[in-house]
Amino acid sequence: MEILSSSTRGKTEKEDEIRRLKDDLQLKIRNDEQTLKSQLMHDHTVRRLQLKRRKLLLLHVLEQKLFEEKCTKNMDTIIQRHALLKKHHEQTKELEHKQLGNLH
Repeated sequence: MEILSSSTRGKTEKEDEIRRLKDDLQLKIRNDEQTLKSQLMHDHTVRRLQLKRRKLLLLHVLEQKLFEEKCTKNMDTIIQRHALLKKHHEQTKELEHKQLGNLH
């Protein structure tokens, strides 16, 4: 009877040990899966933010280029208007001198 009892106890202990190992392995698998999931979410967030940053930088460069083109166009217009005003001023001065000369 004792032999049967000890072999049953030995079998139960082995089964308990196998159950503990199985539970430990399942826990490790769940932890590893959670770690992997967290890492994947982090990597996805990083890639998304990098893409967003790249898009914002490209947008900034484009806006800066458009602003510089607008400034250049405005400066060209100002220079042209200034030249026309200067020419008009010179013509007006010449006309005034002629008219003053005709009076004397």
